[in-house]
Amino acid sequence: EVLQVSVQNLIVQLDSSWWSLRAVMDDYLDKAQAQADTSIATANLLQDYVSSCAVGFQTLRHGYGRINRANQRAHQALQQTWQQGVPLFGLLVSMITDADAFVSFLRADVAKVGTDAKQLAVNCSDNAVSAALFAEVKKAADAGLSGQTMLQLQIAATELAMIYERFEYADLEQPNDMDVVQAALERAITSYKAARNLLPSVAQERYVQICKSQSDASESSL
Repeated sequence: EVLQVSVQNLIVQLDSSWWSLRAVMDDYLDKAQAQADTSIATANLLQDYVSSCAVGFQTLRHGYGRINRANQRAHQALQQTWQQGVPLFGLLVSMITDADAFVSFLRADVAKVGTDAKQLAVNCSDNAVSAALFAEVKKAADAGLSGQTMLQLQIAATELAMIYERFEYADLEQPNDMDVVQAALERAITSYKAARNLLPSVAQERYVQICKSQSDASESSL
């Protein structure tokens, strides 16, 4: 129960930073999509103008005006997204690593293994973690809070790298702090690997807990 409360508090603290980062990213992606849609629409106007004069020059000029405005909005959003996104990503990683969140999440994930009697049969007479139990523990860690948090961090870092590349495509000077994103991601990976190294001992702890639960259940039925 203490672990559950601790993990829940961590999730609440991290959620605010996750949503802030996601909002910044989504705002840029929306404006970039609007820029692309406007460019396609204006290209179609140009095609109509050149091939069949189906549209007038004034309409075509307005189309180019819309492209320029969409480009400006997208460029402004690009710069704003980078300026806000990099510190938010760094803050998020710091919150996770400073709190040893991966360890807490890992333990919470593994605590769910064996809670369903139909899910896993544990032979407590072996006095050792079976391959089947360890496979379930690893599966729980991969699919649970621990693995999914690392996956989300990797996705966020990939999106920031994509945004960094967009500066070159937009013919804008690229920021000089991409290394900040890479360093933050490396810290997260190091913390995640350290937590994963605990899997054997955490699996053993869960094995003992499951066997104790089974023993208590047997005694209470007598």
